[in-house]
Amino acid sequence: NDAAVQIMTIHKAKGLEFDVVILPSLGKITGRDSAPLLSWIERPQQPAATQLLMSPIHSANERNEVYGYLRQLDRERQQQEQKRILYVACTRAKNTLHLLGHAPTNTKGQLNPRAGTLLHDLWPAVRDIFESQHPKNLKIPELSSLEPTEIAPRALWRRCSADVARSLSVLDDVPTVAERQIDIRPAYLWAGQQVREIGRLVHRWLMDLSRLDCALSEGVTSDEIIEVANHRVSQLALNETDKPTAVETVITAVTHAIQDKRFQWLIDSSHTDAHSEYALTGWLNDQWVNVVIDRTFVDTRGVRWIVDYKTSQHLGGELNTFLDQEQQRYRPQLDRYARLIQLKEPGRAICCGLYFPLLNAWKEWPVTKSQGASSASLSKGQ
Repeated sequence: NDAAVQIMTIHKAKGLEFDVVILPSLGKITGRDSAPLLSWIERPQQPAATQLLMSPIHSANERNEVYGYLRQLDRERQQQEQKRILYVACTRAKNTLHLLGHAPTNTKGQLNPRAGTLLHDLWPAVRDIFESQHPKNLKIPELSSLEPTEIAPRALWRRCSADVARSLSVLDDVPTVAERQIDIRPAYLWAGQQVREIGRLVHRWLMDLSRLDCALSEGVTSDEIIEVANHRVSQLALNETDKPTAVETVITAVTHAIQDKRFQWLIDSSHTDAHSEYALTGWLNDQWVNVVIDRTFVDTRGVRWIVDYKTSQHLGGELNTFLDQEQQRYRPQLDRYARLIQLKEPGRAICCGLYFPLLNAWKEWPVTKSQGASSASLSKGQ
């Protein structure tokens, strides 16, 4: 089976499972970023505002405490991200996990993996295993005690015998490029950094539109959308070559939303108890969970709606099939939101929906009453 062994990065393995997983070179230091010219951190002050702290790089002979503080926060964030990636890698194995790595010894002869390596993060859990396989008191013979061995010289070049030579006619059966079936698939947008940045920007923009009256949001012109999209995309952490595509995607999503009667209904001012980016905390399945709901409100019938915005794209046919798959993919997430709402509003009818501005599409379903949660607390929403 050609697929019996697969070699891939940890990022690519996310969401997959394998019978056996082998993680090599855990003792090597991962790549480190050089000091940026400008360092900053943005922290939410409340759901609708943020605090920004920034500092430029200092010269070699200067000391900038703000810059040092920001770099320290960035290093701590990278360390936590490395641990998260390591967790993803280890949990890909269904049956067997092999951890391969090396660790130098310190002055006391003890194994001591270098800081910044994946093995260093794993060390509290695997120290005993590694030390049990490390040979103790290994003596390396001195060079003077080794007996010299004569190695007979041999020719560096040899001519192949006639019976070994093969004709190049065997290559006639190799299919040409035109004869091969080349699998050309669209690059799914939800796979990379670009899509995550676009998704955050579209969510933020839809939240801003929800604060306006429907008539005001409909009055936004295409020139205004283009101007704001270019400005906001320019602030994203994207390569310059990716920004034109990002601008086009954002413009499409926002334009569709403004022109879509479904979205106008989602932000209609006639709804009661309406919130965007609504934060909830609750006790579910014996643990505390924190969620943020993109949009929620109570319609004129008294039904609570829980809506999640999705910037997914679908380039093929069978849109309804795609929407069914997206519902199956995200239903557990929205059902969990509904369970938290049920704790706050017992007995209320609840419906969930997925809104796709890039597709002008909508998928909804009712939620049945759920048991199993004991308490919940609500943070201030918008």
